[in-house]
Parts: sequence; structure tokens; C-alpha cells
Amino acid sequence: MTTIGLNISLPGREDPNPEGSLKVNSHRSKNEAGLTLVEILFASAIGAVLLMSLALASGFFVDSYSAGLDEQDLALSHHIALDRILSAITTAGTVTVESATSLLRDAAAGGTDRFVWSGNPGDSLNLIRDGGDAVPFVDGVTNLCFTANTVDVVEESRETVTEEILNFDFFEGETQEWEDLTLAEGCMYGFTFNVVYTHEVEKMELTSMDVKIGKIAGQGGDLRVSLYEGQNEERPRVWGDPIISHEVLNSDIPLADGSGESLIIDWMTIALPEEFIVQPNRFYCLMFEPVGSAEGGIVRVAHITGGTGPINQMAWLGTDDGGASWEPVLKTQEYRQRDVPIRIQSEVTLILRSAVTKVESVDVTLGLRLGDVTIEGTGRADVRGGGELTPF
Repeated sequence: MTTIGLNISLPGREDPNPEGSLKVNSHRSKNEAGLTLVEILFASAIGAVLLMSLALASGFFVDSYSAGLDEQDLALSHHIALDRILSAITTAGTVTVESATSLLRDAAAGGTDRFVWSGNPGDSLNLIRDGGDAVPFVDGVTNLCFTANTVDVVEESRETVTEEILNFDFFEGETQEWEDLTLAEGCMYGFTFNVVYTHEVEKMELTSMDVKIGKIAGQGGDLRVSLYEGQNEERPRVWGDPIISHEVLNSDIPLADGSGESLIIDWMTIALPEEFIVQPNRFYCLMFEPVGSAEGGIVRVAHITGGTGPINQMAWLGTDDGGASWEPVLKTQEYRQRDVPIRIQSEVTLILRSAVTKVESVDVTLGLRLGDVTIEGTGRADVRGGGELTPF
């Protein structure tokens, strides 16, 4: 604030200013001082710095918020992608880790899925289904590693085969004679056998047999085929009650041609019911006997008079006169040349076991990138089988 004082000399008055001069006083209040140029420039500089700091802080918070959203999106994408890969492994029938970046999946319901990554960061993990075109399965892969965890196991499988398990046929071309034995009341004729298998057998079912049985005029009885358990090799005889019996009607027994020494008896196929079950490495007897008092036919027996005779030494021929005695003729020593010409078909269910190295589980390392954000994680999937890969 500026004040101006005027000292004017008037007549009759004492002049306080003897010199009669005009005096102007000017002064400034210390509390009402103004800004100098330097102060203004300094204040402007501070304001500019504050504005710049505010702008930088705002940009930082915006970038941080955006990066946080990217990281959340990437974490979710990584979780979903890794879960899909692990699910594909879990539901597979079998899995083969071909390399760190290639995995082959055999679907339990059939078909194959191959997951392949090129190894170049940013490329997709591709799915090739049944040898077709590659389809992106996971995008933006920066790292991928499949690691198989294996275990040595014994796999078990079953195989059912139809084969001829017994053949007591005579030797063609060797000197032989035929013995025709009438199936009369109170007599039984048959043989003992033992089947040996190197594999474990779950089931052995006798399905049919070919035997040289015929009939002539007057023989009108039916024929019974019975399966007994055999005692042992040294005492080849029936043991206990019959396990199962099957009757063949007389009308089904073929007529033999001729008579006497010129009698011709051909092969007859007898279909056996499912109950004719035997076990390997055990002795059994298959016996023929008439039903009732009527003669049931004639069974032909080959009697080899020269040569070595049949190879199979497990066949016997015997009779049983009403059960009082049963003396089999053993096919060894002096009686080894006698043989019942017979062939037996069977369905055999084998249990096959083999040692294999199996992929028990797979560790998966997956890395993904979204913008400048990367994420990496690992998961493990057990190969359980029986499911389907969820389509995408």
C-alpha cells in the first residue's frame, strides 16, 4: 500500500515545514508483499513437476491394472489348458510318450489322438486325430514337456481256441487188424486220457468226438457216452460216479456195411453237450456202454501187428462186466499196439500272461504367454482308461 502526504503552508499558521516544500512519502507493508519474477518461475517449475508426477503415477496405475487383468486371464487359460491335457491322458486306454513334446493317446473306445508341439515358443499344441489334419489344441505355448512314469506289470489275456486235443487214430500204412467189440449189456469200453498244456487253462470243454462205431441188424439199443475221472497212470481205471453222461439214440448210429471180417465201420461224429468239462494234467476216462439190455452197436479197435504202433501211450481199452471187475488192457508192453480210433475236438480257453512295461501316469509341464505375461505349471494324470476326450 502507498501513502502520499502533502505539507502546505497557510497564512497565520505555523508552517511545520519551514521550507514549504511538498513531501511525498511512499512505503510497503511487509505482510502484503507481492511475488517477484524469480518466485513466479520457481512456483511454475514446482507445479510442472507435480503435474508430471501425477501423470506418471496415473499411467503406472493404469498399466498395473491392465497387467493384473492379463495375468488373471492367463492364469485361467493355463488352468483350463492344463486340465484339458491331463483329462485326455486320464481317459485314454493307453498312453505312449513319444518325446518330450509328443504324446500318443489310444482312446478306450477306439481311435488315436496325437498331441504335438513344434518346440518353437508361441506355436500351438496341435491335436491330430486318427492321422487327420492338425488342429490347434492350446495356443501360445512357450514350454511343454511330457514325462512318462512307468511300471512293470504282468498283463493277463484270454484266448479261446478250437482244436483237436486228442487223436488216438491208428497208423496208416502199418500192418494192422481190426477187433470189433459188441456193446453188450454189462460191458463198458473206453480209454483214459490226460491233456497237458504249457499255458494255464481256464476252461476246456469237449465239444465233439469222432469214433468208429456202427451197428448191424438186431442191435437196437441206444449208446451212452460217460465221462469219469481217472485214477492215475499206473492204475488207469474209472474213479467214482460218472461226471456227465450223454445218450446217443440208436437211430443216429450208422449201419455198418458187410458182415464178419468184411464188416466196414465208418467214422461217427458225436456232438457233446457243454457239460463235458475237463481240466488239464488230470486223468479222465471216456466210456461207451449200451443203454438197457439191447446191444448198442459195435466199436472197432485197431490192433497193430507190425511197426511201432500209435505214439500216444495214454490210451487204454478195457471192459467192465457189470462192475465186478474192470481190467484195462494197458497200451504199453505187450499190448501197446491196441488203440481206439478216436478224435476229440475241444474249445480251450487259455489264460495268457506276459510281462509289459506300462505307462502308469504322465507329468505335464506347460508354459503359456499372453502379451508380456508368462505362466508355467505342472500337473500329473494317472492313466485310468475307459473315458472319452471332451470335444472342443
